[in-house]
Amino acid sequence: IIVESEFRAEMAKLYLKFNQPEEALKEYILLIKMMPREAENYFQAGKLMESRQKTDQAFSFYQQAVHLDPQHYKAHVAIGKFFFRAKQNAEALREFNTAIAIKPDDFSLYYHLGRIYKETKEYATAIETFEKALRDPEFKQRAYIERGSCFIAAQNIDRAIEEFDSAVKSSRNEHSNETVFARYCLADCYEKTRKISQALVQWNAIAQVSSGYKNVMEKLMEYQDLQSNDSMKEYLTSGPDDFSNIAQSIVKKVFGLSPQSTEKTKYGCKVSAAESSKNVRQSLSIFYFFREPDPLDENVVRELEEEIKEKKAKKGVAYSSTGFTRQASTFSEGRLLELCDRAKLSAALAKAGV
Repeated sequence: IIVESEFRAEMAKLYLKFNQPEEALKEYILLIKMMPREAENYFQAGKLMESRQKTDQAFSFYQQAVHLDPQHYKAHVAIGKFFFRAKQNAEALREFNTAIAIKPDDFSLYYHLGRIYKETKEYATAIETFEKALRDPEFKQRAYIERGSCFIAAQNIDRAIEEFDSAVKSSRNEHSNETVFARYCLADCYEKTRKISQALVQWNAIAQVSSGYKNVMEKLMEYQDLQSNDSMKEYLTSGPDDFSNIAQSIVKKVFGLSPQSTEKTKYGCKVSAAESSKNVRQSLSIFYFFREPDPLDENVVRELEEEIKEKKAKKGVAYSSTGFTRQASTFSEGRLLELCDRAKLSAALAKAGV
């Protein structure tokens, strides 16, 4: 004797196994009609509806599943994901906490829960939650990446480097999107902390598996002279104190001015200088030395121009290892601020004997 409901349930599983979702959905719809109190059939129908982008029907099926079986934690997870995508974070949090209460040993749930805390900028809680997700092999790498992004948001670049490095080391597939993204984030952190050699290792690794990934090739071209140009390498990789000395050397040997003050900044440093034989206030010039990873835009140049005017300086000079945007160059024409791109910086470094 063949029990029809059991037969159709097995058929639905086989259709799914052999990639025939339409046929599987038909079976689950029939099973729902035959057994309207069976929550699992609603859940499976919801998954298939969602895969067909029929989100309203899918959500309705998931809700019916938890209505019939409040302990169906996978349905709670599915509903939580819907709420998360809709930016309804409080509702999403409720669903995932319910799922965790039902199935506390499913550590993948903590990954989704952590994303909610990250979305609401509760970074400390998110980091702790993602730590629990590390126990799930499938979500381990993604959890490291999310922890790294939380540390970046919290402006803790050193800890972010540790997390992205762990994400790379935990990779099970060098060609996966997660591994490439983790390497890209790690390289970005290295670049921000002036560890250019380490950043180059990551960019080269990305280029080997995905040469067109974001701006990787541009970065490799930008830093290609680090192997042959020692002075540029010093400019880009030196610590704050040595970098200030390099800036002062350029001011002295290229412009023949006497540095009056040197200020370390988040982008590099700033040197105020004057001609030693004249009144400082009448001959003050301000030099800005940037080693930002991106070309400087018009807004930055406008701020520098305003500072030069405010301090009544005679002139200003801005050096950038990455150059300037076209809008920035256009804005500076005929103004007090002179923009010096990578080529001019390289010449200045050579003349200063760096």
